Amino acid sequence: MSENEETGWRLSVETGQEEKERAAGPLAEDEKQEEELQQKVQAKAEDIAGGGEASLVTKPEEVPIIEPTKQGRKVMKKSLKARAATKKKESNNNLATISKQLEKQANHLVRIEKLIQPLQKSFNKIDKQSNTIKQLYTILTQLQRQMHHRQFQQQRQSTQKKRGGGKTGSISSKK
Repeated sequence: MSENEETGWRLSVETGQEEKERAAGPLAEDEKQEEELQQKVQAKAEDIAGGGEASLVTKPEEVPIIEPTKQGRKVMKKSLKARAATKKKESNNNLATISKQLEKQANHLVRIEKLIQPLQKSFNKIDKQSNTIKQLYTILTQLQRQMHHRQFQQQRQSTQKKRGGGKTGSISSKK
């Protein structure tokens, strides 16, 4: 084939491919990239071979080079999807465990509240008792002061009687 025929053939192949793409609808980006890569490899092989019918591309050794990348991409997509699915499952599991923990803690708080209620009543009683004890103590101290004051007055009166009684007695004896 001459170069003119080869370019004509390429154009017809390319236009045929374009028509197929239009008829089949838009392809996925990965498939387009693979086709572009295949065309580049084919063009380089033709340049190296001196412009034949791309005999290097049709060798079975060349095809597996592109296929592992397909498989690798598919595996990567699957692994990304699997990772996303596992993350969703893990987040659902985490939410479930968190909700269970919250429920347990709420039940625990209810039990604690039931235990605390009698204690609160006891503290209130103790508080009232301590207030009455304080009042009794203040009354007791007041009574003690009053008793000391009366005792002091009695002692004073008794000493005055003794002193006054002796003077009055001497006065009466002089009369």
